Amino acid sequence: MRTEEYPLVSVLIPTYNRAIYLDECLYSLAVQDYPNYEVLIRDNDSTDDTAAVVKKNEPQFAHIVEFRYKKNETNVGFRDNFIHGVAECKGKYTIILMDDDFLCSPTAISSFAKALEATAKTSLVVAPTEHYRQGRMDLSPKQIVDGGSRRTSCSQFSTISGEEYFLNSWTKYGPLCFSSSMFNTQLALQSPWATWTRKASLDINLYHAISLNQNVAIIKEPLAFYRVHGAQDFHTAPLEDKLDGHTRIDLWYAFAKQHAHSSRLSLFVWLLKTLMLREEGVIRDLADRDPWFLEQFLRWLKGYDYLHYLVLRYLSPQMRKYDYREAARTKRGLSRARCEMSIWLRRRIASLVLYLDRAMHDSQASSLDNSCSHTQDRNAGQLALPSQEGSSGR
Repeated sequence: MRTEEYPLVSVLIPTYNRAIYLDECLYSLAVQDYPNYEVLIRDNDSTDDTAAVVKKNEPQFAHIVEFRYKKNETNVGFRDNFIHGVAECKGKYTIILMDDDFLCSPTAISSFAKALEATAKTSLVVAPTEHYRQGRMDLSPKQIVDGGSRRTSCSQFSTISGEEYFLNSWTKYGPLCFSSSMFNTQLALQSPWATWTRKASLDINLYHAISLNQNVAIIKEPLAFYRVHGAQDFHTAPLEDKLDGHTRIDLWYAFAKQHAHSSRLSLFVWLLKTLMLREEGVIRDLADRDPWFLEQFLRWLKGYDYLHYLVLRYLSPQMRKYDYREAARTKRGLSRARCEMSIWLRRRIASLVLYLDRAMHDSQASSLDNSCSHTQDRNAGQLALPSQEGSSGR
């Protein structure tokens, strides 16, 4: 197999104090069948055994183009470690593989690269992500990788416009995570991604920054596992990071109004849908930590933008569940009945928003509805919808 026939792929692993998981992450990379890739590990000044784990695994990568390990002299922060790392990647395409995740197929890089190369102006390829729940799985990551059950062929993908991907994000497509995607390196560096990103939503920022006016390839089968564990940044991030992530919605909305060909009404429905669904994981996480954090978040949101507050507070599925649980605990009789009626009405309004979103943006669903073929599988060719905990910060 001649490597010059295959574009160079860079695999960037930004890491900080994740030595316990890094060994399995690197193992999933070492067994890849793609003939032309490099690995760059960007250590954000870890204080654990990260360097020793990297040194132990380096001999497994004698067959690849280059294996680089760079440790920052000081911790430059989550954001800059990512952005500087992408700037140092030499490949035409880049995968950002999170240090606690792993690729679940030896053909993962090959599948991503083939999908990107198949169609002109394709800037991004994404695949569904499966969850690996630490301490609750029968198989280890190495056993999953060695099983080789997911050998995705280059025919198992479709290509859509970046605008279709954007308009159907949070419903038909996504949410996703870095480990289950590959992107054009130069387009990422030329995009507004770095200026958009402060602390949160690095992944969604990147997808939207490079996909409009380009194509997006969709692989049907999962090619990566997202590891769920208690030490994830998502669960330990300060409240300020949650707030910063929410402001990204306005940024994406403004960018789409400039670059998308959709009507203002179409984009407004997208905005309502995104406000409803974007913060599901945030609401759940803050409520689980302490209801005080959730109240602080809602108070900030009310001051930031009242429309954002109204939609999220009253139409979000997670807020409806939260309110119903609280009502069941504290209210009786007529008060509880009123609360349940209010929740029912909110659910109906939310369903109407999602119906409008689907009718306007999901061409496949519209054609099925028009032919009255309600028994067909409308999920064919769509991305599985993973939990919200799989996106926008770890």
